Amino acid sequence: KIAAGPINEMLQMCFDGRYVLLLMGMFSIYTGLIYNDCFSLPMDLFGTKYEWQPKVAGKNFIVATVREPGTVYPFGLDPIWKNTMTQLPFYNSLKMKLSVILGVTQMLVGIIMSFYNAKFYRLKKNILYEFIPQMIFMLSIFGYLCVMIITKWCTNWLGTGRQPPDLIHVLIYMFLHPGNVVDGVFESVEPFTFQAKLQVFLLLAAFVAVPWMLLPKPLLIKREHERGYQELSEGHGG
Repeated sequence: KIAAGPINEMLQMCFDGRYVLLLMGMFSIYTGLIYNDCFSLPMDLFGTKYEWQPKVAGKNFIVATVREPGTVYPFGLDPIWKNTMTQLPFYNSLKMKLSVILGVTQMLVGIIMSFYNAKFYRLKKNILYEFIPQMIFMLSIFGYLCVMIITKWCTNWLGTGRQPPDLIHVLIYMFLHPGNVVDGVFESVEPFTFQAKLQVFLLLAAFVAVPWMLLPKPLLIKREHERGYQELSEGHGG
């Protein structure tokens, strides 16, 4: 009924994008639940898994310990993080890593959709010289970063006796010093043989994907245009 009747431009725009607005609202609610936030106000849905210990004389901080070791918070973040000294770096690190994972996932979905689009219109060049090298480049660099993020989250670094690696540092040194891993993610002992070889392979794949993605398709299109122009000239000449 709304679509059939006359409505102004603003309402028409909202009506046309009603499903986008619905999804945006659902995902914003989901994100708020993950961070235990509602309109930027902290919530306490499931209580905390920690308990504060008595303050020690001479210390300007209080230590919190886990009530039941080995338990996992049901959903979202434990609200006790809102009262810690490391709240800001913890939240910033988590949000940055989640943003990277979601952003890379969104770009990969876009590349995959381009494949189905090219397949539907039977554009073989787009598949061979756009989709394949784009996927190789994305997975070699940013897909690898997402795997390192998830691996870092799932690793018990206290059990390994090592400090958690700085992933930005690892990614930078992947380009500056190929084959040398200064801060390993997948191994807990030197010389990080597996990760070093993996990074060299991914770096080579990314370098191969760049000219593969940029050069063949324009050259093929140029050749097709020249051939069509030549046929057109010969037809007029005849």
